Amino acid sequence: MSESQSEQVRIDGMRNIFSGLGTDADSRKHTRYAFNRKLPWGEIAAIYESNGIGRRIVDLPADDMTRNWITVVGDDDDKVAQALESLYAQRRISDALKFARLFGGAIVLMGIEDGGDLEDPVREEAIKGIRSLTTFDRREVTLESTEVIRSLGDPRFGTPEFYNIIPILGGEQTVKVHASRILRFDGNRLAREEYQNNNYWHDSVLQTAFEALRQMDAVFDSGEFIVNDYVQTILKLKGLMSQLQSAEGQRLVKERLNAMDMSRHVSNTIAIDSEDEYAKHTSTTAGLDTLLDRYMMKLSAVTSIPVTLLMGRSPAGENATGEADVRFYYDHIKSAQVNELSEPLETLVRYLFLANGGEPESWSVEFNPLFEMSQKEKAELYKLNAEADATMVNASIADGNEIEKFRFGGAGYDDSNPYYDVPEDEPPPPPEDLMIPGMMGAVPGMPGAPGADPGAGGDDDDGSDDLDL
Repeated sequence: MSESQSEQVRIDGMRNIFSGLGTDADSRKHTRYAFNRKLPWGEIAAIYESNGIGRRIVDLPADDMTRNWITVVGDDDDKVAQALESLYAQRRISDALKFARLFGGAIVLMGIEDGGDLEDPVREEAIKGIRSLTTFDRREVTLESTEVIRSLGDPRFGTPEFYNIIPILGGEQTVKVHASRILRFDGNRLAREEYQNNNYWHDSVLQTAFEALRQMDAVFDSGEFIVNDYVQTILKLKGLMSQLQSAEGQRLVKERLNAMDMSRHVSNTIAIDSEDEYAKHTSTTAGLDTLLDRYMMKLSAVTSIPVTLLMGRSPAGENATGEADVRFYYDHIKSAQVNELSEPLETLVRYLFLANGGEPESWSVEFNPLFEMSQKEKAELYKLNAEADATMVNASIADGNEIEKFRFGGAGYDDSNPYYDVPEDEPPPPPEDLMIPGMMGAVPGMPGAPGADPGAGGDDDDGSDDLDL
């Protein structure tokens, strides 16, 4: 390869050296994404307190995640359910979710009665009960980097082993608490490096939504100015500038304007000189509603909350998809329940089981459905299920008594699918001469195969069945 060929550089894409398109003179080449300023806690609290949409962004998902609460499967005597109710667990968990979304993190301190101090790990075998659940937001909790778990084999890797709580309502005394007595909740997830730089907390949901919220508020505020200045009156007075040169002229102009105002109030007409001009100009609002919708859609996309729920309005427009948007949102909430609530709730429920005689052989925490069907939808579903069940019974595929037991044998009507797909016949095994030694057969001529040298390969002296290749 020649020297000139080795210096050639291939550049893909469209370039125009005259217009600068695709070159260093192209302004688009200098566009960069950068970190926005980190919102201080005071500004975050101000948004939550004084901006209704900002508060809704924080509260709505947290309320929906806990609105229909949970069912503890395996809690046959309802002792755990009663304990959760007496601890106001639904309210405490909802508050923790809101604080976590608002400030990037929150904890719930469990007042566990196990004979140990707050700094000690929970003695699970000695748990007699949980006397309280207390919620603290991130501002009341400090963490020490030296107490963060760094063992890669530990499932708690990257989280603190201790939390230092300084209650705003409890004075200046710091209380050190072991992580096993804490239920932790996080806001918007950060990558590992940013998480570490953020003192081992995640981020406020308002940090990501701030620009979209600010832009939407600015557009609404601008719309208010347009409404306030919707009608502008223009009065052309002959010789106005020359009259304003003297105090007497200014007095005459004021008196003239006052007279005009008096005539308008009395008879809704304007009395002007024949050489004067009087006109009203109105501002146009064409396209303003569309512009507002676009900014609302942007905020909706950033927050994953449909406009219909975020703004509290009915679906509008030819392509209105309100119901589909709400169902998509509920799917998002269901995913958030699994990812953010399952672990702390299972910890709490397990401690309550231990405090009430021990864990049952099988138990689980299930989130109650978010979306409730209407009576019409339920009737249609029952009808479709009945028709499907009748078809399966008439075709001798299912037993009528078993279907009845499945549908009506539980606490209520079970609308799920009782059938399963019959698996296709398994493919026939491969010929023996293709089978792998030690699996389903052996390859002729290899150790262990029929006719092979019994001394070749096989078991080693150590008893292992190694295959030398």
